[in-house]
Order: sequence, then structure tokens, then C-alpha cells
Amino acid sequence: MKLFMTLLFVGTILTGCKESVDQPIERIDNFHLEHEITRLEVLEWETENLILEITDQAFIQELINELENAESLSTATMNFESPDFKVLFLNEGKIIYELGYYNRAMNLGIIGRYWDYQQDGLYGARLKLPLDD
Repeated sequence: MKLFMTLLFVGTILTGCKESVDQPIERIDNFHLEHEITRLEVLEWETENLILEITDQAFIQELINELENAESLSTATMNFESPDFKVLFLNEGKIIYELGYYNRAMNLGIIGRYWDYQQDGLYGARLKLPLDD
């Protein structure tokens, strides 16, 4: 009888673990920009001081492609540290979109550096910005 009760208890625990693992991960919308991006500006997160301007179109396109193809994960119910920087995507001086950027990739269920604070989601994009570390 003790063996039966032990097996029943362990089975119940394992079933509960399996159900929590099988919970779907909430995703956010895919990254997609409607406008051409001519420049990126990188600002310090807290002070919003300009750190870097990126006009290299090959780098900008590589970043956009990586973001568009990246996995994403909702961060709406998570607590985590603020990003190090803010990345502004600009078209002829007009801000098209903004993302947070982490120097060190975050692991919040997926690993990525870019946080979409407007959609509460992390993109699994790891391309490093050309910052002096």
C-alpha cells in the first residue's frame, strides 16, 4: 500500500510538471517596419544622451533582417532590469520605432538583446551594436 501511494504521489507531481512545461509561450507580433531606415541612434537608457549614430546601411539592414526573423517572447508579466540603451530607428530624421538594447544578451525564455517596450516583448536577436565596451 505504501508503494502504491508513493507511486501515485510521484505520478501526480510528474503530471503537474509536464503540464507547466507544455504551457504555450506567449509571443509578440513580429518586428516589421513600414518605412526605410536611414539611421540608427543609440541613446543611454536613463539619461537619453546620444552615444552613437549608425548610418552604415549594410549593418542597419542586417539588424532589421535579424529582428524580423527572430523569435519573440512576451515580457508583460516579467520583472527584469532596464536595458542599457535605447535604439531609435529613423527615416530622414523622423523616429519610426524604438527598442531597448542590452549590452549582455538577456535570457528570459529566449536569448536576445532587443526589448520592444511598446509591445512588452524580447526579440531573440543577438547582433551586437558597434559600441565601445
